[in-house]
Amino acid sequence: MSSDIIREINFDITLPQSTEIYFLQVIQDSQFRDYTNYFGAMKILTTNKSNCFRFISIGLDIALFNLLSQQKFDEFDEKLLSFCCLHMIDFKLQSQYNQNVFPFSFFMQWFDQTSISVQNKFNFFVIYSKYCYNDEESHQMSQYLDSFTKYFCDPKICRKLAWIMYYISRNNIKNMRFFIQFFAEIRFEGYEFDQNFLKPYLMLCLYILKVSSTSNFYNISNEIVEDLFDNQNDLFDIALSTNDSLIYTNIYQLLIILYQIKIQKKDENLTKCANSLIESKILYNLIHLCKKSDYNICELIFKFLSLLLPFISEIKTLMRFANLVPKMVEMIKSGSDVKPYINIIDLLIEKLTPNANSLQKLFDLIVENEVSDQIRSIIYENNIDYPDLLEKCDLLDQICNSKQ
Repeated sequence: MSSDIIREINFDITLPQSTEIYFLQVIQDSQFRDYTNYFGAMKILTTNKSNCFRFISIGLDIALFNLLSQQKFDEFDEKLLSFCCLHMIDFKLQSQYNQNVFPFSFFMQWFDQTSISVQNKFNFFVIYSKYCYNDEESHQMSQYLDSFTKYFCDPKICRKLAWIMYYISRNNIKNMRFFIQFFAEIRFEGYEFDQNFLKPYLMLCLYILKVSSTSNFYNISNEIVEDLFDNQNDLFDIALSTNDSLIYTNIYQLLIILYQIKIQKKDENLTKCANSLIESKILYNLIHLCKKSDYNICELIFKFLSLLLPFISEIKTLMRFANLVPKMVEMIKSGSDVKPYINIIDLLIEKLTPNANSLQKLFDLIVENEVSDQIRSIIYENNIDYPDLLEKCDLLDQICNSKQ
C-alpha cells in the first residue's frame, strides 16, 4: 500500500478475529522498517473502538508509545505514529479504560523526555483536555502551556490551543480561570481568515459568555466581554467575509450576547460605542444583509439591530430601518417570532414622531405590507397566546388609519 493511498483512506475497518497480535509482532521485529505503511494502516485501524480495545489488551499501545518516545522519525511518520497513539489514548480516556495511568503529570514527564514536535505535543494536549475536569490538573496544564508561548504566533498551535481552552471550559467553567491569560494571545496575525481557528475560538467565546453570565464567574466573563467588545470590528469583518454558516451564525449570536450584557450592566461606554458603530459602514452593511440573507441569518441580524435601534436618532438612519418593514413581514410570515419586529416598529414610531414626513412614510410601509394583518394571521394560525400583541395590532391600525 503506497503512502499516497494511506493519505486518502478514511473509513472504518474492523480487524478479523485474533489478527491484532500480528501488528504487535511486526512492530517488535527489530528488522522491520516499513514504518510509513504500518503507521498509516494503524492510523486507520485505531479509529475503530473495537480495534483499539483489542490493541490495548495485548499492549500494542504501550509498544507504539515507547517507539514514539525513543526513536526519531521524519515529520510525516511522526505525525502518523502520533495519531495512532492519540486514537488509543482517546479511547482509554473516553471509556475510562485504566484511566489512572494518564494523569497530566505523566504527559509532562514524557514531553520533557521525548523529541517529538511541538505540534504533536499539542495534539496530545487537545486529546487530554477533552477529559480534563480536575482543578489541579487543569492548573498544571495551563502552567505547562505557559512555557510554549513563543509558539503562539503559529496558526497551527493557536488552533489547537483554542480547542484545548474550549474543552476545558466545557468540562468545568471554573477551570477556565487558569487559561484566561492565553485568550488574547491566541489571536495570531491574520486569524480573521482562518476558519479552522475561528470555529473553536468562537465556540469558546459563546460558551463562556452563556454560562458565566448566569453563574458566579463574572471575572472571567467581564474580561472576555471587554476584550471582545474592544475587538468587535474584527467580528463584523469576519462575518462579512466568511462563507461558513456556522462561523457567521456564532458571530451574530456572540454580538447579541455582548450587547445584551452591556445594556444590562448599563455600561457608560455603550452609547459612545453604539454611536461609533452606527456612524460606520457596519450598520449600513447589516441593514443591506437583511435584504438579501437567508432566514436564519436575517433573524439574528434583526435581533442585533433591535439592540442598536434605541441609540439611533438620525432620521436618515431610522428610515433605513423603516425600509426593512417588507423584510420584517417576510420574516414574520416565515415563522419568526413576531415580538422583536413589533418592538422595532413601536420604537420607530416613537423616534420618528417629531418628523411628520418620515413618520408618514413609515405608516405607508406598514399599511402597504399589511403588518397588522400578517401578525394576526400568524397568531390565529398557530394558536399563539399573545393578547398584548393583538392589542398592539389594533392600536397600530388605529394610528395608521388616522394618518391616511
